[in-house]
Amino acid sequence: MNYRIFVIFAALLLGGYVAYLVTWNGTKVAPMKKAEITHPSEDPKSAFILPAKIHPVTKKMDADTMAMTAKKATDFTQPDETGKMHSLIDLTKDKPLLLYFIDKECPCCITALPVVNRIREAYKDELNFYGVIDAGGEVAVKWAEANKPGYPILQDPEFKLIKAYKAKAATYMVLIRPGGEIERAYPGYSRNMVKELGDRIAHLAKVQPRKLKLDDLSPDPVSGCDFVIP
Repeated sequence: MNYRIFVIFAALLLGGYVAYLVTWNGTKVAPMKKAEITHPSEDPKSAFILPAKIHPVTKKMDADTMAMTAKKATDFTQPDETGKMHSLIDLTKDKPLLLYFIDKECPCCITALPVVNRIREAYKDELNFYGVIDAGGEVAVKWAEANKPGYPILQDPEFKLIKAYKAKAATYMVLIRPGGEIERAYPGYSRNMVKELGDRIAHLAKVQPRKLKLDDLSPDPVSGCDFVIP
């Protein structure tokens, strides 16, 4: 008797599981094979609204980035996602440079894309804007293809730039003056940070500050996921 009840119960469970796989909100779906599961760098959809976790900017993070002001920027020559090489000397020859640091698996970077793109769009003629990602090769290419940032992404799989510019976490930004000195580094973004960053870019570019949408930004500074640096 007990054995018969067990068999019936198991059959019901199996039938329910099959029904779940076949029907989801009225749409037929097939179970996802392991090979079909995408890397986080390829599937940003889950991060369009909010990241899974909010990372507040600490006083130490703010103080550490503030201490970088007026210091000589570390020289580099790095490839972007297409393989084209870029150097600090070329990128700061006659314009300020803004570096935006990206963790390939961090949803916070994707959430921040509309914010950083406001800055890039507002000053696209007066500013060189480059992302820096903790990846190289195919992963960097796929991240760029999936997220379409609108600016080149420097490959940094060995964390050379991330270490040199003391980017503890994703969404850090470093503004570099023409000639190669650091104007200001930011450990994330907020309403005031974005306003200040825009004003500093305008000052360096010798143009009037552009109007940036700020009312939807948090007054509290937020950062991204910590880089896992070996």
